[in-house]
Amino acid sequence: MRKNDFKDGNTRIDTEPLISVAIPAHNAEGWIESTIYSVVDQTHRNIEIVLVDDGSTDSTADIVLDVFDRIENKSRYIKNTESRGVCFTRNRALAECRGKYVVFLDADDLLLSNCISLLAIEMERNSEVVMCFGFNVPIDHENRVSTRFVNQLLKTIDGEKTTVQSTANIIESNPVGSGSGAMIRNTEPYTNLKFSQIMSQDNAEGTEDWLYYFEMSLLGSVLQVNRVLVGYRQHGDKRVSDNVSRMLRSFSIFKQQVNKATRGQYRNSLKQSRLLISKFLLGKIIRSGQYHLLFYVYIQLGKENPSGLLELTQNIFLRVIKKFGFLHNNGQSETLLVSEIYNRKANPFLEGESG
Repeated sequence: MRKNDFKDGNTRIDTEPLISVAIPAHNAEGWIESTIYSVVDQTHRNIEIVLVDDGSTDSTADIVLDVFDRIENKSRYIKNTESRGVCFTRNRALAECRGKYVVFLDADDLLLSNCISLLAIEMERNSEVVMCFGFNVPIDHENRVSTRFVNQLLKTIDGEKTTVQSTANIIESNPVGSGSGAMIRNTEPYTNLKFSQIMSQDNAEGTEDWLYYFEMSLLGSVLQVNRVLVGYRQHGDKRVSDNVSRMLRSFSIFKQQVNKATRGQYRNSLKQSRLLISKFLLGKIIRSGQYHLLFYVYIQLGKENPSGLLELTQNIFLRVIKKFGFLHNNGQSETLLVSEIYNRKANPFLEGESG
């Protein structure tokens, strides 16, 4: 894309605004180069990269500085003297960003090439929108995604280019889904909002992003672009038992903060979010084979949303069948590189939309 040619087919905007990409990184030597180059390869060209290294002890720093020497983008590398956690590190990166908008990107995730362009166009077009994001898909260590998953996701995308996400929707379904790909306005009062560190202080983690997105929705409109824009890296779960307990503690804090901010206005939405967390955790449990942990998740869900137990049971059944390969080619699933999603012509909504 040439400078001063910032468009989406029907809309032309005179200037291409500076976009900051805030990347927190901790011991990310296996992924950080690919992550940075997914930013470098954006169709939107006016980008700065602000990477804050959270006290890495591997070769993350060497890789980042080497890449920054080779790329033309504005870039800054900052290092915490010791590991302070992802929320502190994101907040530090945000404070250093100079762009009109900021996109958050975790150190092991990837942006599809038109991500920033499509989000920035919507932000420029809609002054009331405070945050904008797209869909994400899970990717493996080779940047590949299951075509079956992509096809299922695309079926849920209607013909509209964007969808407004209410506060209730964000509480119930966490549509952003990860710490990557959300774009915010880099002006007050939006930059006054920080990622809360209250969860890390209680040795809990997993819903910090969700809480931030909820709090952002209280400040203005939130818009979802109905396109897959982010590849979200999935890793093997080595300590699932610990992860489950920390995630449930994190969700309890999330629930407390939502009730505190809204005086209990979204109690029904929080019941749905408890079911969402339960489904997420059972996916981790089933992939790890530590099925005894399912009982713990069941008990917690039953306390707050008993009606969701049947849906959770159905979800468990389908996941177990999928794991053992009875639903798709004896466990063999076709994959494609995440960057190839929009080279396919199966979905009419995707044709001719290169960004």
